[in-house]
Amino acid sequence: MEHHQKLQQEDIAASATERGGGGGDSYHHHHHPSHHLHQQQQQQPVQDDHQLVLGEDKLLLTEYFYHLMRQLRVCRFSENDRKTRGGKRENISIGYGGLQCVHCASAPNARKFFWSNVDRLANSFAEIPSHVLKCRRCPQSVKQALSDLKTIHSAQMSKLPRGSQKVFFRRMWRRLHEEDPHG
Repeated sequence: MEHHQKLQQEDIAASATERGGGGGDSYHHHHHPSHHLHQQQQQQPVQDDHQLVLGEDKLLLTEYFYHLMRQLRVCRFSENDRKTRGGKRENISIGYGGLQCVHCASAPNARKFFWSNVDRLANSFAEIPSHVLKCRRCPQSVKQALSDLKTIHSAQMSKLPRGSQKVFFRRMWRRLHEEDPHG
């Protein structure tokens, strides 16, 4: 675990210096918004070995988007999930992959997201940051760091290759559904 945390710390530090804080400034990682996210993630137990976002994905994403994705984990649809969110889930198979907020995952009414295809995920993704920033269990330091990173999101987006976010969504979709029950 210690090795994993060290790699995560190096990853965030590299991200902060590689991309800078917009406008060409180079922030030391202790002053960078992602530092707060890193501190928070070290306190959280790793829930699932199956990671949603990997270091290699950083080339496709802004820091805001990368760290937003780190606030989520893979979940599997259960019968209990069918009864929530206004009955829109009657056709989802048990075990189908979805996303869940890591902060409220242990709460009885944890927020989970399930989409029927990758395009629907991409088109309605705004629900995710909306939840994380409102989640009562998400630490204020994480919310603040995400808000700070959002200020440089547009500048970073403009430097990414066109279509890179779509490539990431497809990768994430495969990760979400590679363990779905087939049949």
